Formats: sequence, structure tokens, C-alpha cells
Amino acid sequence: METDAGESKYDNMNGKVYLDGLRNHAEKWIIDALDIAYANELGLPTEKQSALTIVDMMVLNHKIELYGEEADEMWRIKGGNSNLIKGIEKAIKGKVKIHLGHKLVKVSDNSSQSILTFSNGKQVKTSKVVSTIPFWSLRKVEGLDKMGLHPSKLKFIKEVGMGKNTKHMLGFHSKHWEGFLGNSIVYSDLAPSQAFWDTNRAQKGSAGIYTNFIADYHHAHKKVNPNYQLDHLEKFMPGIRKQFDGRKATHHWPTNELIGGSYTCVMPGQWKLWDYGKQIELKGRWHFGGEQTSDNWYGFMQGG
Repeated sequence: METDAGESKYDNMNGKVYLDGLRNHAEKWIIDALDIAYANELGLPTEKQSALTIVDMMVLNHKIELYGEEADEMWRIKGGNSNLIKGIEKAIKGKVKIHLGHKLVKVSDNSSQSILTFSNGKQVKTSKVVSTIPFWSLRKVEGLDKMGLHPSKLKFIKEVGMGKNTKHMLGFHSKHWEGFLGNSIVYSDLAPSQAFWDTNRAQKGSAGIYTNFIADYHHAHKKVNPNYQLDHLEKFMPGIRKQFDGRKATHHWPTNELIGGSYTCVMPGQWKLWDYGKQIELKGRWHFGGEQTSDNWYGFMQGG
């Protein structure tokens, strides 16, 4: 695998074919579980994923680490993740001009300056651009294909896959799951309920939030409602329905017009293009950031 030929072989192969090729070496339920795990984690069915993604993520070091050794999620931000953004804003306030309500709709470049046009009609001329716009959204910007970007860079922006994940959260009077589950995590093949975890793990207080994280490529969010989820949870945690406090929330990223999905999911043949996706363009005047350009942290806040 540590050769260009090996990399190309697994990059052009889809994840479903790769996993099916392991069926003679493991029990059926193990391969089925891996298929569910990677479809759920990356937000697209494994037949739409590059097999190299699975090969790259899976770590076999005395135990199986499905999503790599570095996916350390033990730290939390008090008050919610939005406080990270608020903290950055507070730190640079007065030092950097922040313009809200500016959606990029058109770009052009004259070899020395880029002209950025926004939905509110304003234009900005600049010699340096740092873009962290998700590629799914960036590909809709007018004029991008006339900027002079590397062809492989442009192809990656226009074609890279995007996971279709959704989060459903239910509130409970107590952390009922603590009496049944060692680490609160459940994986299931009874779609659309696919992965559950304790959102308040290690936090003080008796009440809790239980999250259902699903790969929404079958529009499963339309079928999910509290009663369905509670019926499912009741099967392996009897009594949890009585603890439901009536509160619920849903984050459906595929319908967010600014994002279009949850995070990057590299499709067959796109790993080589990814190298171009991270590169600086237009003689160093355009830089690209965000999770879509991160080697180790795509899909995570660290990558953002």
C-alpha cells in the first residue's frame, strides 16, 4: 500500500468492494459492522467512498481503531462549541474588521488582484485571499472556473464528496443509559437509528441529552421522530421512554445552503486530487483552509 501503485489501486476502488474482499478472512457480522460503521461515520454508503479512506483510517495496533488513533474527543468546550467562535471574535475585535452578511457569489482575477462580489452587491479588491468556504458551496460561485486555478484543484472543488449526516438530540430527566452501557455508545443496523451517544458525558447534573447520529443519504431524517427513536432505545434500555422530557433538536446539514453536508467524504479516485485541494493557488495569493484541506482532521473541528 505504501507505493503509488498501491495507493492508486485502493483510491480507485470503492469501500464496499474492499470490505467485501475481506469476507473470506472474517465472520460476516464483522464485515457488515465495518460497512455500517464507515457509512455512518463518513456520511455516504461505502460504495461511494474511496477504499483508501478506510485503509487510511483503520488502525490495527493490538486493537482495532476504526477512525484512527488521533480522533481524541475527550475535551469539551464549556457552554457549547459556538463559544470557540465567540472567543476568536472577542480576541480580534477592534484589531480586524469583521463584515457579517457577506455571501460570496462571484470572483474574478487579473493576475495581481482578485475581485470578490457578494450577494449584498458589495465588491472587494484584494491581493490576498484566504478561503475557508466549504467546497460544496464554493463550487457554486460564479467565475471560479475562469480564475486560473490548477485543473486538478478545480476538479476537486467541483466533485469532492460531502457526507450527508444528521444529528437528532433528545432530552432526558436522567442519564438512563448509564445503567446499561459502559461508555454510552450504541451502533445499530436498524436504520435510520445508527449511532447513539451521551452528549453530556462526564458533565455534572442528573439530566442528559442522547444524540442519534445518522448517515442521511436515504433521507432518513424524514422518518425519524422522537417516538421512533424512543421505541428503538427502549429495546436495549427498558424504561428510557419514561425519562424523556419532551425536548428535541435536529441538525440536518445537507439542507444547509451554506454547507450542503456534514464534512468531506473522499470518493473513489479523489485522493490524488486532494493533494491539489490543499495547495495554494495563483502564485500564493489564494490560500485554502477548513476541514476539507486537513490531512489528519478532516471532519473535525481541529481541521476547521
